[in-house]
Amino acid sequence: MNQPIDRDRVLAAMCRIEELSRATILATAPRDTDSAQLGCALLALILDGYSAVTALLSTAGEYHAPTIVRTMFEAFADLRVLANDDTYAQRMKLHAANERRRVLEGYVASYGSNSKFEATAQRARADLAALVQEIKHLVDAGNNDYKIWERFQSADLGGDRVFIYGELSSFAHADFIAIMLRHVGHEKLVLGHPLPDEWFAKVAFLSSTILLDGLLTLSSFATGEADKLRALRDEAIKYYQHLPLVDKIAPENV
Repeated sequence: MNQPIDRDRVLAAMCRIEELSRATILATAPRDTDSAQLGCALLALILDGYSAVTALLSTAGEYHAPTIVRTMFEAFADLRVLANDDTYAQRMKLHAANERRRVLEGYVASYGSNSKFEATAQRARADLAALVQEIKHLVDAGNNDYKIWERFQSADLGGDRVFIYGELSSFAHADFIAIMLRHVGHEKLVLGHPLPDEWFAKVAFLSSTILLDGLLTLSSFATGEADKLRALRDEAIKYYQHLPLVDKIAPENV
C-alpha cells in the first residue's frame, strides 16, 4: 500500500458499522423454520466475529484477526447457499454430525482402553451410537455431506474465493512464513508485532464486506420493517466508504 493507514479512523468506522449492523439484526425477528433460524444464527456468528476482529485490531493479538475472518467467510458461504436453498440446513446438520462422529471415534480410540477414562469413554460410546443413528436418518432422507471447498463453490463467491480462503488459512494454520515474518528477523524475538498495513487493510475490508453483504440475506430469514432495515444498512455503508481497499471491491448493491 502506498500511503500509511490511519488505523484510528478505520477502527472508528468499523465500530460504527458494528453498531449499525447490530441494530439492523435486532430490529428483526427470525421466521419460525429451522432454516430461517439457522440463517439468523449464522448472521449472529458473523456479527460476533466482526466484534472480535474490531476488539483485536491494534492490540498485541491482532495477528489472530485473520483467523476469525476465515470463520466469518465460511459462515458467509453457508449463509449464501442457505438463502437460496432451505434444504441446505439438513446438509449442514449432516456435515456437523459427521465432524462430531470423527471426534468421538478419535476419543474412543485414544482413551477407550484406559481405565482412568472409563466413564467418559462410555459416555462417548453412547453419544457415538446416537450420532450414528442420526447420520443414518439424515442420509436415508436423501441428504449428502460436502467438502469445505464445495460450500464456497455453491455460494458462488467468485473465482478469487480460493485465494482469499487460502490466505486467511495461512494464519489459522500457523503458516511457517507468517510466523517467521511476525516474530523473527529483528534484533531480538518480537512479541505482539502488529499486522502490516496491507493485512490490516485486508482484515478491515474483508470482515466489513462479509458483514454488510450478509445483511442482504436477512429478509430471507427474518421479518422486519424493510425501510428501516434498508436505512440502517445504508448508514453503515457510509462508514464502509472510509475503509482502505474499498475503491477496489465494494459489497453487493452498494
